[in-house]
Amino acid sequence: MRFSNYFSKKIVYFLILSLLIFGIFPGRLSGAEQVTLRSGTEVYVETVSSYSSKDIAEGEEINLRVVSDITVDGIVVIEEGSSVVGTFSRADSSSFFGQEGVLELNIRSVVAVDGTNVQLTGNHFARGDDRQMIAIMSGIFLCLPALFISGEEAEIPAGTRISSRVTSNVQIEI
Repeated sequence: MRFSNYFSKKIVYFLILSLLIFGIFPGRLSGAEQVTLRSGTEVYVETVSSYSSKDIAEGEEINLRVVSDITVDGIVVIEEGSSVVGTFSRADSSSFFGQEGVLELNIRSVVAVDGTNVQLTGNHFARGDDRQMIAIMSGIFLCLPALFISGEEAEIPAGTRISSRVTSNVQIEI
């Protein structure tokens, strides 16, 4: 009887060990832990370079960077300086009749510390000076070539801070 009791214990130990090895309890073996980066978490980003409406095309992608660490329960999930992807959804150069230039930049995504792609939402709008009234009035009362006065280009300087937010809950492994 002692012999069968000995083997029963060995079999139970073997089964428990097998369950652990084959991933029934993966968190305990791997040491991996997950935290949830919540939807709506604010992520401040900044431009790395200057942009002008005369040089940018609609749909052009640019890289920005995260201004400061983003943490969940004191754990960094997005590091300061991480690369952020943005796209110009509108890029109109200034034109005749005093029409100003316009830029609209949409913030799209950033990569978390575990390599997870985190979707962001946010935008920045820049508009140059509108000179339509000057161009039209000068053209009518002074001379027609004044109608060819263009507005000012839109500019987004390097270091411009933009607020963006996480679009949905994301599980980050730490």
